Amino acid sequence: VDWMVEDIADQQGVIEFFERVKPPGDTDEMGTARDLSAPGAGLIIQVDLTEINDELIRYLAKHPEQMHDMAPRMFEELVAALFRAKGYDVELTPATRDGGFDMRAFHRSDVGTCLTLIECKRYAPRRPVSVEIVRGLYGVTETERATTGIIVTTSSFTKDAKSFQDQNKYRIQLAEQNDLQRWLQEHRRR
Repeated sequence: VDWMVEDIADQQGVIEFFERVKPPGDTDEMGTARDLSAPGAGLIIQVDLTEINDELIRYLAKHPEQMHDMAPRMFEELVAALFRAKGYDVELTPATRDGGFDMRAFHRSDVGTCLTLIECKRYAPRRPVSVEIVRGLYGVTETERATTGIIVTTSSFTKDAKSFQDQNKYRIQLAEQNDLQRWLQEHRRR
């Protein structure tokens, strides 16, 4: 997956650009990209990044086993993109010390706003998510007064984890490899 991004960056001249740019000196005056860009240029960059994300999602829809090779943060960003496509506003937590969840997903409608806390576990296929992880997210969901919590994994869940979720089915949701594959396929059809 990393090679795909590098390939696209190389084709677009991004790597060459950064090789030519020198770091600022102590006396150089700093500006922002907005100072140097044409009006609307930021929109072009945003569209390019969206197309790359869509390309990656289409690739993973065809090769879901590749999710196991993703860096954990990249997997979180993938899940965030899938939730955005479902109509959520998503905020990723910092990469370290996330407080027991990886992102907040807000679903706004005319009847109010629901907050879902999402925990991502990029596990090997034969390593199921334990009940302790599910209980942990349940506790954080209660503490944060979120509407619900969901654990998304590239694996599956233990029998005890599923039993705990069944007892708290309105507060905790579990999404395993099959659910992820379905979401990727749904996104691919858009």
